[in-house]
Amino acid sequence: MTPVNQLLPRDYTGLLATIKNRIRTAQTRAIIAANYELIRLYWEIGQIIDIRQNKEGWGAGIITRPAQDLHNELPEEKGFSERNIKRMLAFYREYSSLEFVPQPVAQIESLPKAPQARALFPVDVILSLP
Repeated sequence: MTPVNQLLPRDYTGLLATIKNRIRTAQTRAIIAANYELIRLYWEIGQIIDIRQNKEGWGAGIITRPAQDLHNELPEEKGFSERNIKRMLAFYREYSSLEFVPQPVAQIESLPKAPQARALFPVDVILSLP
């Protein structure tokens, strides 16, 4: 019976390393994109409330109603309590001059390439490792 390691292509470890790097890079980009969108959403919610308060003279009590309505209409969504909406308003007021730039995902560089193990050791040594 032939061992499984002998059935693998010669540069299998390099292929696997390349795929793992792509997976990690994609996961990192997805996390950054999600965080970017959430921060922007929180800032925009704070902005909407601040504009309405200034334009229409609404007080701090206006925050209670949307928090309750969001909870009732979108019960699966978390993070939009009265306390959190107040924090969104404070966040906007602290950073009202903030300008959002294109998503940082496009600015991420690929991970630096490290020498592959197959280039440092003979293939038979690598394939003999458990």
